[in-house]
Amino acid sequence: MGEPQKVYNDPDNPDKGDLFSPGRIFLRDRPQCAGSSMAGTAQDFMKLMDALAVGDLLKPATRDAAFANQIGGVNRPKDPGQKFGFVGAVIDDAALSGWHRKGLLHWGGIWGNNWMIDPATNTTVVVMTNTMREGCNGPFRDEMRDAVFG
Repeated sequence: MGEPQKVYNDPDNPDKGDLFSPGRIFLRDRPQCAGSSMAGTAQDFMKLMDALAVGDLLKPATRDAAFANQIGGVNRPKDPGQKFGFVGAVIDDAALSGWHRKGLLHWGGIWGNNWMIDPATNTTVVVMTNTMREGCNGPFRDEMRDAVFG
């Protein structure tokens, strides 16, 4: 499953970081989060995202709640114009966030994956890379967003 990679969270302290390893998903005594929550193919993940966005995985009222702001007027730290929904970040203010439309949803994973859903157009985007933070929330994610929604 590969060697653990150290991800430095504090640029001022190179000794302070977290170890990430895809093998973590097989360790029953570890929480399944923070860098290894799911394992599968890109095709399977796309099917899951499509099922969330336009399929019958969720009842319409449940989907509406999942895709809606669940934190009121509180902003996500470091992400202006974005709120939290049950499935990811919800764009609440397009101009402030830099995203193209209110109501878009997105989230990324530490290994370099990212997904985006536009419920208004039934558009789903899944990007899988091996670029760690760059693919998750770096310029690559924004370039993909702009190519699809721009």
